[in-house]
Amino acid sequence: LLAEKPPEDGGASSFHHDPEAGIRTTLSKGDVGELEPPWNYRPLAAGKALAFITEPLEAHMVMLGHGSVDLQLKSSDTEADLEVHLTEVRPDGQERLVQTGWLRASHRALRDDATELRPVKTHLQPDNEPLIRGEWTTVRVEMMPFGHVFRAGSRIRISVDTPGDTTARWFFILKDQGDDVVHTVGHSAAQASSIVLPVIPGIEVPDE
Repeated sequence: LLAEKPPEDGGASSFHHDPEAGIRTTLSKGDVGELEPPWNYRPLAAGKALAFITEPLEAHMVMLGHGSVDLQLKSSDTEADLEVHLTEVRPDGQERLVQTGWLRASHRALRDDATELRPVKTHLQPDNEPLIRGEWTTVRVEMMPFGHVFRAGSRIRISVDTPGDTTARWFFILKDQGDDVVHTVGHSAAQASSIVLPVIPGIEVPDE
């Protein structure tokens, strides 16, 4: 993840749809009310997810509000069920989930009151629009509101995959697609994906 626009030859990255992801949760047994729930957070599976990360932050960064993950997307199918994660990767390698967003790509039509930080959708049937196989489309995934302090030395990571593996009890009814369906995210000058995050400047943060 870089602050400047990608180069002409920045290319693109692809991942396979994971048809089993929707029924996997982070708490396969036990209860969220337990003192120490037996969480089961799985690492991203090779070939079934993409991840982009910044260099270590030089100073603390405070964020509060919505975010938008603006993908230049191309698919081998006419639909894409998408999940994005915002995490903090600390200097010791520990990773903390900050927030998540989800979108079925055919529901990408924006409401009139959508903003740069909040790409709220209409979710109206007349606005439903399938993807065109093999063609680039702008798909803005809304990051639900959050508040977090990213500490100096940590890195900001964005991942993209199939919905699932992230909630304790929710299941996702995914589009019926096989694992041969491939989604591609552009990161070149012509197809520049980006993120917009709710950075609040000028806030003094204690070191500990």
